[in-house]
Amino acid sequence: MALIKVKTGGVDNSVNLGRRNLIINGAMQVSQRYGYNSAQTDWNSYDASDRMFKRTAGASTSSVQTRNDDAPSGFIYSDKLTITSQDSDTYIGRGTCLEWNDISHLRAGYSDAKTITLSFWVKASISGTYCFAYTSYVSVHSDGNAATSYVTEYTVNSANTWEYKTITVTLPTSTPSNWDGSNGGNTTGLRLQWTQSRRATTNSYETATTDSWISGNYFCTSSQTNMGATNGSTFQITGLQLEVGNTTPPFEHRSVGEELALCQRYFQKISGGSDAFVVAAKGQGTASVDASIPLTVPLRASPTMNSINSRSFSDGGFVASSSTTPTALQYSDNNTLLAVNCGGFTGLTNNEVQNWGPVSNTLTIDAEL
Repeated sequence: MALIKVKTGGVDNSVNLGRRNLIINGAMQVSQRYGYNSAQTDWNSYDASDRMFKRTAGASTSSVQTRNDDAPSGFIYSDKLTITSQDSDTYIGRGTCLEWNDISHLRAGYSDAKTITLSFWVKASISGTYCFAYTSYVSVHSDGNAATSYVTEYTVNSANTWEYKTITVTLPTSTPSNWDGSNGGNTTGLRLQWTQSRRATTNSYETATTDSWISGNYFCTSSQTNMGATNGSTFQITGLQLEVGNTTPPFEHRSVGEELALCQRYFQKISGGSDAFVVAAKGQGTASVDASIPLTVPLRASPTMNSINSRSFSDGGFVASSSTTPTALQYSDNNTLLAVNCGGFTGLTNNEVQNWGPVSNTLTIDAEL
């Protein structure tokens, strides 16, 4: 019988094995909201690629976001921002938020705080200096509670060319209250933000201090390339990877199914398709229904939902319709059922068994950071 020799030596501590990347959807594989190459113009919201937000402030620059198939070797998709109406005094940034539960092991604010390395691919139509920033627990929609910021500059050397960048930083070793998850373990622990355009007149969010942790809420320096002043300018990123240590191993590709499940902790949707999807419900009085929506995975927090057209059916057939926004009821962690109430109906019977669902539109279930 042939013998197999098994190596029993230690594992090389310089390499992180398995599940290194702390960023969800870093290869832009998932786009639940809008799908492939669909332009979106929402301000201060998540759009295009899942887990990627746009932050804007200032004047009237307009831009659109898409997920498209222009990407460097080894990747299929990138996240792209295009300026469609220029103004020199608008801040624009793209980024992602990491949940505190997923970064607590980084020990930010303590003496044993970790060193982390960010790597990414970038392509911009304007070469020059660009800024990247970390901020501690701040949500995408509110900048008022950022406790700590770290701003650094990097260079896009050639226009319209994919370039690989890395940024290594040691997390702060003091003021643990800035990082201790006191707002809740499922809130924002760390925000990563790439700036595309600065406010040239008001200088909002700018600092002269780079490569150092400072108090306050800052995203860029005065050296930031001002894409907002050039109509048609573009900025693309993909291959986002954040890991512990100061090395940059190859990008950790995860399956589409795994990335989708990770994204669905923060956002899920149900497409109506002319009563194609209905769920169990009951009449709650004569004007609303209580329903139970099965979730793909448990949500991060109690969600908000969009205004939809919905219908309710009893054993006798169609009963009533509504255009009222559903609201979450009795949310609990780790639950794969979401109890909702939807009002705006007439003529229902209290406690009568119903089937309820969206009509030819999409119900969005949003628990983003």
